[in-house]
Amino acid sequence: MSLVDESARFTYSGHKPVPSPCGRYIAYLNGSKLVIRKSDLLTLDRLIKIKTKNSNGFLRISQITWEPLYNGQSNKVAVLVDNENTVKIYDMNDEKVDISIVEDDVFGIENFQWLPKGEESIETAYDGSKQIVVFTK
Repeated sequence: MSLVDESARFTYSGHKPVPSPCGRYIAYLNGSKLVIRKSDLLTLDRLIKIKTKNSNGFLRISQITWEPLYNGQSNKVAVLVDNENTVKIYDMNDEKVDISIVEDDVFGIENFQWLPKGEESIETAYDGSKQIVVFTK
């Protein structure tokens, strides 16, 4: 099977596209939208308008990171909106999930990191990574 270059089928701004650890998805920015494509045929899976506090809608995204593998899948993706000191979390299995972690404007956010699932199995209603660490500037 030969590889076919399909990169001309989409454009992105800012960050390079980020593949999920499970290999099912590719996330990238197109203006103020987070675009999620399936990696096999590059078909559109989700188009997420990143909500901002700014009236001008300008976003400076400095990080896009998928959660670590959990049961062979990565379903959550987070983005750091640098100019708003906010980490936004989205879940591929639930379009209603739009979580914001906001840091005080005095410090700002340097970056963030997903914590992998621990050894201890605790039953919860939430699958995948349950913790994220946010580092201030």
